[in-house]
Amino acid sequence: MKNQIEPFDITIVRRRCHGDDSVLIQYLKQFYQLVSERLILLNKAQNLGRRDEIKQLIHTMRPQIQFFGFVKTSTQLEELESSVLTMNSIELAKNLNSITVVLSKHLLEINNHISELNSTAIES
Repeated sequence: MKNQIEPFDITIVRRRCHGDDSVLIQYLKQFYQLVSERLILLNKAQNLGRRDEIKQLIHTMRPQIQFFGFVKTSTQLEELESSVLTMNSIELAKNLNSITVVLSKHLLEINNHISELNSTAIES
């Protein structure tokens, strides 16, 4: 699995919020919180060797990733989800590390947008 980092296009989510920045901030915060929590759970499941939990966590993250327009990341998650139960342990660890790096970078980008929107709201 390649570390394909795609930029976040905030206009995709902004359109879904009909331009309402307060709703946009809520969506961004929810994404940040849920994906952060699931990354922690993913790491715990990996450490405990619970592949079924890993598969479920990946499955639950995909709709959020898709909603935010991260098409390549969603595809990576889909590929990982379909092979997590049969992949050897070394390959699984490598792929989980790769997707964790990608998701962490997405979280950083989302957090930057939250900060920018909050500072804009304060200035208004």
